[in-house]
Amino acid sequence: MTIDRGTNWAGNYSRFSNVETSRYLALLKEVGVPVLDDDFHVLQDVLLTLIRRSVIDLFGSSGSPNSGFLIVGTGAANNFTITGGGGTADTAGALYVGGLRLTLPANTTYLTQESPGPALTPPGAGTRVDTVYCDAWLDEIGPAGDPSIVDPTLGTETSRRLRLQYAVRVAQGVPAPSNYVDGNGLPHYIAPLATLNRTTSPAIGAGDVIDLRPRLSLASRLADSFAAHNAAADAHRPGTTLQTGFVRLATNPEGVAGTADDIASTPASTLAQVTPLIEAALGGAGGGALTAGINGQEILPSGRIEKWGYIPTALGGEIDVPLVFPVAFPNACWNVQAIVVLNEAENFQNSDLFMQTLPPTPAGVTLYLQRSAGGSSEPILGIYWRAVGN
Repeated sequence: MTIDRGTNWAGNYSRFSNVETSRYLALLKEVGVPVLDDDFHVLQDVLLTLIRRSVIDLFGSSGSPNSGFLIVGTGAANNFTITGGGGTADTAGALYVGGLRLTLPANTTYLTQESPGPALTPPGAGTRVDTVYCDAWLDEIGPAGDPSIVDPTLGTETSRRLRLQYAVRVAQGVPAPSNYVDGNGLPHYIAPLATLNRTTSPAIGAGDVIDLRPRLSLASRLADSFAAHNAAADAHRPGTTLQTGFVRLATNPEGVAGTADDIASTPASTLAQVTPLIEAALGGAGGGALTAGINGQEILPSGRIEKWGYIPTALGGEIDVPLVFPVAFPNACWNVQAIVVLNEAENFQNSDLFMQTLPPTPAGVTLYLQRSAGGSSEPILGIYWRAVGN
């Protein structure tokens, strides 16, 4: 129930019979049944309660979609500004209190608001934290509060109004109170607005005020959520091999150094790290995983390296042929094979040549051109060779 009759209301009402737990959503008008004042009360209370509960479910019991009711310290003595809007309903500062929308068209102050509060005083010594809050309630407004309620043509009073009243108050040295019911039976809804860090000075400056209003716009709520996350103790804990967390991305020099274990490699830093290793394996900058041509090499993902080449020579007899690899194997040469390239086609029939080898080293190997007895002594064109290692 949102509309609860106060004992101080002066209007002539039969009753306010709506009960929120009854879950009524509408009135069904019957033919021939009189419409009483309570029918209007029930209908309005059903709709107002539905709106109020929906706002609370979606946004919480209090908060502001703009700068409405922002407390600003100006250096004034025991006084502060309550932020309103641009003077119109469209630009008014807004604050939701207990799910009800309260508006303030223009700025006011604690001492000049509609219902000025008790005088504020600084602490006699030391410091004190005060809580500024908004106290809102629904109250009856009659002709005395709004003369327009009297119809100018008939000169009689029309329906009284239900107005959302407010008062900004300060709980000095204590938190804001909870929602309560006053002596007239009217529910009051409380929304904390700010804290004041008071000293013995009567002045309240901008730095003395901390805003407590939940911000209801989507952008503001996202910003507040990120701020709360960043303020959490473990919001940016370091990521390790044992826990999730944040790690800094490595720079290229850090990637090349390869000594840090608390930063993350990027494609660029990884490339900067492995490029010198590849270039060293291939004999300097400009190399790559594959050097193509009649002389070349290939570095496979497994780490195996294959080298090949051609030795042009006009050797015609049995002789040692030293082979120095253009780029030495970093670790070992496992296998070397070589074949003879003959000079003319007829040498296939007249020559009986083959290659022998000594055990290879990472830097090279000694090949031996061997001729069978009775073979031709004509010179060859060269030797193809292939070596495998790592």
